[in-house]
Amino acid sequence: MDFKNINSKTINSNIIIWLSIATFLADIGGGLVNVVLPLYLTALEFNKTFIGTVEGIADFTSGIVRIFSGWLSSSGSSFS
Repeated sequence: MDFKNINSKTINSNIIIWLSIATFLADIGGGLVNVVLPLYLTALEFNKTFIGTVEGIADFTSGIVRIFSGWLSSSGSSFS
């Protein structure tokens, strides 16, 4: 393959397109987990209380991580 005819603008636009597609698919996958997991646990005949507890722990953990990461980013500390 002859790489002399490919300019950097074409490469950059291709990278942006593929990264956009990858991000879109990752967002869809992440959203489907929230919908499919309770249905899957129900199909495995788990108790509704257990499913609610799992969802509550997931939401709680997400909130704590968001608070901590926001505090960490606002503190201006660096790890290098």
